[in-house]
Amino acid sequence: MSVPGDNLTSLDTVVARWDGWAQTAEDVGVHLIQLVDKHHRPERRRSAVRTELRAVAREWNAGEREE
Repeated sequence: MSVPGDNLTSLDTVVARWDGWAQTAEDVGVHLIQLVDKHHRPERRRSAVRTELRAVAREWNAGEREE
């Protein structure tokens, strides 16, 4: 099985993004926990919670693009 040369660049990019994410993981984790705790109710559907978490992820990803 051959591996294209640009896979190393892609891997480096992934590692760099992971390192950046890891630096803010605690803040994001705390925010997500607060979001779920604030909005979680037994009668709420999982899909509603997933929709809210996706919205948070979109906001976070948009912030990365601005930097």
